[in-house]
Amino acid sequence: MSETRPLVSVLLSVYNGEKYIKEAIESILMQTYTNFEFVIINDGSTDSTLEIIKKFHDPRIKIHTHANIGLARSLNIAAKRSKGEFLARQDADDISIPNRLEKQVNLFLKKPEVVLVGADTIMIDRMGKPLGKTSVPLTKKNALDRIFALTSPYVHGSLMFRRSAFESIGGYSERFITSQDFDLIIRMSLLANEFSAVPEILYKLRIHSKSITSKKWMLQIKNGMKCAKYINSHYSNAISLKSLLLFILKKSIIGCSSVIFPELVYWYKNRKSVV
Repeated sequence: MSETRPLVSVLLSVYNGEKYIKEAIESILMQTYTNFEFVIINDGSTDSTLEIIKKFHDPRIKIHTHANIGLARSLNIAAKRSKGEFLARQDADDISIPNRLEKQVNLFLKKPEVVLVGADTIMIDRMGKPLGKTSVPLTKKNALDRIFALTSPYVHGSLMFRRSAFESIGGYSERFITSQDFDLIIRMSLLANEFSAVPEILYKLRIHSKSITSKKWMLQIKNGMKCAKYINSHYSNAISLKSLLLFILKKSIIGCSSVIFPELVYWYKNRKSVV
């Protein structure tokens, strides 16, 4: 009997994620939608991450281990080794609500013009306590409004892509150590297709002092400026100098403050939108 091809491939890359990886994996294995494979990249972890992953004995899990090469390159490898028509992201310290995949797949099947599906997200602290929620745009037009304000319209880990669209733009740009999701969304917005989202909380984003935004905010400013240049080259100078300066100021304040008060800062920053 031939193997049934999964409709969804969940992609997770982890580096030294021993504290939260078990909960992240469990949140996918407990999904109400079951026709998926779970491609996990152990990106050179030096802690007990790999040992924790190996304790799961689910045939849908496909584990790959390599030296530390970064998130963008690891996710591209995961995508190439996957088989699903739809690619879903999951971050190693976050949690997917049990019906997340089901809701997003159903939206894709109802709307063939859609290439990207997001979902509302709730922020949680280190212990899982709620900090605030985001409401994401339901159309590409509304997503572009946020992009032109140099604001990522979706939480990266909550996204599901149509594989054909992901491959048509070449996947993640490996030039970006951070902001690879924002760059990907920008390039995907240039396709003649629609964006959408499930207007329900389907994902929990964990905020803590070791979050990538907390650690690499100066690099995010540099990459944000690269993204702004790219946006203006394709959308007729949609980003003004004033917007760029406000972005730099906001990132600087948030980056400095998040070292001391990560949960408080991220609650304030994300109370209305994802930045």
